[in-house]
Amino acid sequence: MTTKLEATQSKSHAKFRSELNILLISKSSEDAKWLRSQLKEAGLRFDMTKAIDLKMAMELISLKEFDLAVADLNTESAPGIKIVQEIKALKNSLPIVVLSGGSEHRLAQEAVKIGAQDHLVRGLEHPELVSRIVRYAIEIKQAECRIEALAHYDVLTGLVNRTLFTEHMQQALDRARRANGRLALFVITIDNFKRITETWGHSVAEGVLVEFASRVKSCIRDTDTLARNSTDEFSLLIESLNTAENCIVLAEKLSNALDQEYLIQGLTISLKYNMGIAVYPEAGTDMISLAKNADSAVYRAQRNIDSRYHMYISSMNVNDSQRIRLAEDLKEAVKAQSFNLYYQPIVHADSREICTAEALLRWPHHEKGLIRPADFVPLAEQTSLIMDIDLWTVESACKQQQVWKRVGCRPIPISVNLSVRTLRDDEYIFQICQIVKKYADDMCGLEVEISETVILMNDNKINISLRKLRNSGIRIAINDFGFDKVCLTLPKNVHFDRLKLSRELIKNQFNNRVDNAIIESVVFFADKLGLDLTVTGIETEAQ
Repeated sequence: MTTKLEATQSKSHAKFRSELNILLISKSSEDAKWLRSQLKEAGLRFDMTKAIDLKMAMELISLKEFDLAVADLNTESAPGIKIVQEIKALKNSLPIVVLSGGSEHRLAQEAVKIGAQDHLVRGLEHPELVSRIVRYAIEIKQAECRIEALAHYDVLTGLVNRTLFTEHMQQALDRARRANGRLALFVITIDNFKRITETWGHSVAEGVLVEFASRVKSCIRDTDTLARNSTDEFSLLIESLNTAENCIVLAEKLSNALDQEYLIQGLTISLKYNMGIAVYPEAGTDMISLAKNADSAVYRAQRNIDSRYHMYISSMNVNDSQRIRLAEDLKEAVKAQSFNLYYQPIVHADSREICTAEALLRWPHHEKGLIRPADFVPLAEQTSLIMDIDLWTVESACKQQQVWKRVGCRPIPISVNLSVRTLRDDEYIFQICQIVKKYADDMCGLEVEISETVILMNDNKINISLRKLRNSGIRIAINDFGFDKVCLTLPKNVHFDRLKLSRELIKNQFNNRVDNAIIESVVFFADKLGLDLTVTGIETEAQ
């Protein structure tokens, strides 16, 4: 894994060994002719692209990699100062030299003050000087980029450091507040890392860190931010989070990757690590409280025998005895099967008739009243309790269809959610298949919903479980489809029956061209594959 600093340095040296790509922003053909002749006479190898105005220049910068922009201060479409500002905003790493007449010396100096690297006087007949200014502008900008990399990136792993991560985190929180959305902060620590250094030396320890960071990066999206906070601690920022289950899915995916042995310089090394997860806004509404609660969750993970990760829940704000009591209450609820299922109807778009129902789990606590899944499922996810809850949910949904049939109601299928833990456990999958077989004569159908994030894991064990469920007559639906705006690809060895479109896409339908395009693509996609399509969040006739 090459670090960002190393990549920047190697790239900068390579540029002077090969042909320079120069963008000239000027309406004048004489400017192009003059600059080309000066650089050729100086012996520079280069390729020049000409943009006649700012708009054309911005499009070209977005499409092509340039080593230098030479901008005329007299461009009609925008003053030279604005050109410098716009280029810096679009691509701050691109060196800029402004081109001015003899009377525009003060304006040229102003352009350098706001970010241009140097200025050239139009018509100057001095090839060596023009060439030197071009070279120095590129070198100065590259030096600035290296300094910025040292200030904001970890030299060993190439990840952002704590300083830059803090900036990203604050910006992400601002976006989440405006959009009324969610985000998650993961804190990941390596246990006894000092012992690795003392046993095998710094070189091996550094190799472990680089590989560890690489494995985490392989599990996340390009839009997520991973940082190295200190020697053995990493922070991970996940934006556009839909449900807490997405965090559990990612934690399982990370665990699968990080649990594998590390082969470093011929040595086989096993690592112990802990993950703490805090979700905005449930676990805090500012950076300090989220970081504090994620650290608290790391501590809980260290004490957890069953799992390497722990999600912060609001009950952790109270003292240990109260939290232990809540966990004990949940255990008793599982034993007594004292949960409720409520059924949310799904209506056919044309006939407006109820065609299926989604089972919604609730826990009627004897003191706290009706508790929603978001407040107790994370606690259940830390242990095998969630799998017992899943079994109860499946059997209760089957029994409900039996009751509806006996009282003469029109039979409709019921969809239920299964956790990642259940999907990865052969015994529980077998029990679910047996339950469905037991009630088969009285059922209209059962459907299992899994999130798009689970599909993106492409976990072979989960895929095998899904095939077993479908072979037992259980339909498979993908929940929150399109939420991650990923490519429309599905595992080829698993057959799916229904796509459930993400509520986020519908919410932004009339304000976001990208979401509109995704909705149209998903409708076409589902139609071509013969899949049923469910859309959540429909509140108006227009939608």
